Amino acid sequence: MKKLVLAGLVISGLFAGDPFGVKLGDDFKNYKVIGKSETTSGETLYQIKAPKPVKNIKKYYTLVTPKTKKVYAVWAMKGYKDLGKCKKDVDNFKLILEKKYGKFKSLIAFMGTTYIHIDNNTTIVDKCDGGIGESVLYLQYTNKLLEEQADEETAEIKAEKNGWNDSL
Repeated sequence: MKKLVLAGLVISGLFAGDPFGVKLGDDFKNYKVIGKSETTSGETLYQIKAPKPVKNIKKYYTLVTPKTKKVYAVWAMKGYKDLGKCKKDVDNFKLILEKKYGKFKSLIAFMGTTYIHIDNNTTIVDKCDGGIGESVLYLQYTNKLLEEQADEETAEIKAEKNGWNDSL
């Protein structure tokens, strides 16, 4: 196994192992929660203390399967006042990540830069979303199998809550 000093990433089996010291597929209770919010789609987003943070990035979040409480995504985020600096950092991360994972694809973004890499069941997104005033850098790692499990668990919870299981 190779290690990437920047983010402490390890590829192990089907998972991008330990981005920022957070193991995808790990039990969520192994991480210290320091905040909680929601994504735009209503999923609970937990802000955590990253075991292996990247220098100058202070915010780390996880998405968790709702029943089994397994980490299926981990995000690092950093705000910028300068879109150019955000884009430059995203480009630098891309170069480092490509040495580890291979080529990233560039996606068209109106006021930012987005790169994506899909390998086995893990998606890695390196992007800068921005505009006039403020920009945000995102490094996002998502395990697609666990994301599907989260969707199934969410549907089960909704079915139980609404009594659908008894009717169908």
